[in-house]
Amino acid sequence: MRVLVASQEGLHPFDDRGAARPRQLAGRAVNALAPRGPELWAAVDGSELWHASGDEWDHVADLPGLRITSIATTDADVFVGSSEARLFRVVGDRLEPVAAFDRADGRSSWYTPWGGPPETRSLSEWDDDLYVNVHVGGILRTEDRGERWTPTIDIDADVHQVATAEGLVLAACAGGLAVSDDRGVTWTLRADGLEAPYSRAVTVCGDAVLVSA
Repeated sequence: MRVLVASQEGLHPFDDRGAARPRQLAGRAVNALAPRGPELWAAVDGSELWHASGDEWDHVADLPGLRITSIATTDADVFVGSSEARLFRVVGDRLEPVAAFDRADGRSSWYTPWGGPPETRSLSEWDDDLYVNVHVGGILRTEDRGERWTPTIDIDADVHQVATAEGLVLAACAGGLAVSDDRGVTWTLRADGLEAPYSRAVTVCGDAVLVSA
């Protein structure tokens, strides 16, 4: 197992013994990461998408005027989320907007508490489904590579991150950890054991679910 730490000064890899490996993308801000087998995709300096196979990195595409916030890989595609609640698909050396996401049900209700535009905060995939977390706009699911989108959790749950594991959909929310075992049709909110219910992030490591609150 390797650990990758993204920072404003590059990507810091560590091996399974915790030993630091040579820094990659040195001097560049790494804002998001997504693995795809032995490959890596990264958001660099806000609006650049980079790809690595091994230790060699190549610039793929730019997203002018927007900030890349999240990346997810599926068997068929690489998806990129951004500011202004946009979603893109990697097509060759360019980023192609996912048009159906721009027309998703409920989009006109998305907001931020401070009045600015919402953003595509996080992405996660499981099986053939892709889950897109909009802040603040809930979580949307597609099962057909982005052709159709289904809103799931109430947007006022204020989701900060979505993750998936073993058929579960997990959402770090303002009120705790929301869990769904039916692809987002129903949710159970859990806050027991948390230092505070307001949850910022969630991830899965082996059989453990880790929540930042």
